[in-house]
Amino acid sequence: MWEPQVAAFAQRFDVIRPDQRGFGDSELPPKPWSPVADLLSLMDHLSVESAHLVGCSMGGALAIDFALVHPERTSKLVLVGSAIGGFTFRPEHAHVFAAASAARAAGDLDALNEAMLQLFLDGPERPRGYVAEPLRKLFLDMNGNALRVDFGKAPGKEPDPVAVRRLHEIDAPTLVIVGDNDVPTVLLLGDLSLYHDMNGLWALRRHGIRATVIVCDNEGGGVFNFLPQAQHQDVFEELFATPLGLDLSQVARLYGLVFSPVTDRSGLEPAIADAIAAPTPTMVVVRFKREDSVNGHRLCWEAAAAALKG
Repeated sequence: MWEPQVAAFAQRFDVIRPDQRGFGDSELPPKPWSPVADLLSLMDHLSVESAHLVGCSMGGALAIDFALVHPERTSKLVLVGSAIGGFTFRPEHAHVFAAASAARAAGDLDALNEAMLQLFLDGPERPRGYVAEPLRKLFLDMNGNALRVDFGKAPGKEPDPVAVRRLHEIDAPTLVIVGDNDVPTVLLLGDLSLYHDMNGLWALRRHGIRATVIVCDNEGGGVFNFLPQAQHQDVFEELFATPLGLDLSQVARLYGLVFSPVTDRSGLEPAIADAIAAPTPTMVVVRFKREDSVNGHRLCWEAAAAALKG
């Protein structure tokens, strides 16, 4: 898979490109195995103390898992269209995988390989054949061989807890690369989370990312209302809830986002749909009381899902 890039990488780095078990020239073992343990053993065998880990798709998922389990052996991460352990696609994305799902259900591996070629190489919004040879043949050969491997006989062990719940623990400098014609980018977060990661909004305009940022504004950390900390009323507001009083319209203006406040909850789904279709990044803000945090977040999730389906 990495053959076209190896020569360029090797001009500056020592390059190691292992095949995971069941892929390329690596065979499956007769029992369950651990991709993380395999990578660690390979590095030990080659006397590699730490490495920059570059992974695409499931290779990215392995890089993430390894960085979480062995941070002392991870120098940097480069994640290209990466999978993430424990992540499941939401129902509103089912149409993207419809052709592949139908081929898999029919047991037609050739059709499945072609559907995955269109999905993962060309891209879901690009015409068939957008990516030229020799990459098409490389994909069909590589992926076709993997589709005929019975991974159920020797499943790879996934770390516990799964990576999707531990991403905040990654300390290594990380470059994340995604396709410009991927599914719409929709972020849903609270006002407190937005505050702590606010500088990330700069990247949206800087890199021309069409993203919709949905902010559930409940004046602070609403989750703490449902935790034991809520019993300590004398310090609760200052230490846990931490209301910010942010004027989110000014935040949007500062980072060059379109500001779209929602004053009536019935207007939330249309506002999100308009933001997804907009050519520039948009911040959709809906306010609700902190004690209504759970219902408010569910409302935002459902509205975002409905807007994506539409």
